[in-house]
Amino acid sequence: MKLKLFFLFIAAFLAIGSCSSRDNNDNYLVVEPAEVYGNWRLESLTIEGNGQKKVFNDQCFQRSTILFNGADNKGVERGYESISTPGTCKDSGNLNFTFSIERNTIYQTYTGGQKDEAKIEGVTNTTLVISQNKTIDNIKVKATMKYIKA
Repeated sequence: MKLKLFFLFIAAFLAIGSCSSRDNNDNYLVVEPAEVYGNWRLESLTIEGNGQKKVFNDQCFQRSTILFNGADNKGVERGYESISTPGTCKDSGNLNFTFSIERNTIYQTYTGGQKDEAKIEGVTNTTLVISQNKTIDNIKVKATMKYIKA
């Protein structure tokens, strides 16, 4: 009887010990690079910080795209934003970069040498959600970009 209780205790301990906070922690999300490859169109940009949240999802922002070319690990961002004239979008031009994807992080190096990284929050065949933590004017903000496969 003691031997059965001992093995039952060990089995329970192993079952409890095998569950960890990492199981549900997206820091351990592993993304296959091929899941990110392709051309993506921005659906929305959400900025959160200082107790506030702002969503940018107008037609100008939704013209913005990002391309991750898996053949050579090069990419291009093209951004658009609204300006004061209704219906007029400002084209920010192309930003070329090289990239690598490790686990759930995209590392980018732009042509000018600037380095950036973004956390992949989720990816499906049609949707890519990435986020970045930034400090703007001494305020910590989180920018979340939701892209749709173009």
